[in-house]
Amino acid sequence: MTLTIRFSTMAGTGDASVYRLDLDSPAIGQASGEFRLPFDPSTQRAIQQALAPNFALEQADDPTRQALQALGSLAQLPTTVGDALSQALLAAASVHSGFDRALGLAEIKRQPLPVELRFTWAMFARPTATTTRPSATLLKLTCSFHT
Repeated sequence: MTLTIRFSTMAGTGDASVYRLDLDSPAIGQASGEFRLPFDPSTQRAIQQALAPNFALEQADDPTRQALQALGSLAQLPTTVGDALSQALLAAASVHSGFDRALGLAEIKRQPLPVELRFTWAMFARPTATTTRPSATLLKLTCSFHT
């Protein structure tokens, strides 16, 4: 049983920070909800820099250091960011429940939960008044959650 997770922008909300998350699996059916990324763009850039190999906080610029210091220990950054992302992605009750059911079914079978992540074009390039871009799948990743 593969759980498909689709990420897409929310057309017509007027808020570029709101996204849609859809879950789909034969075993659990479908669930969807909205989410917001837990970090502002400057903090996201600082996190990306800090997670890069050979990052040195003392060599970072002031805004990057300040953004990272607000997140706590650099050694715990992957855990801090992962926790914030999972809370944001599972904020909608139906999505949280669907993911828990899928993970629970995998656990009962003592198998990993195969997950397919799909990102749409619209997540990466917003249409302007003169251009439109269909919401086609841009990237498809497959991974597994082990219980």
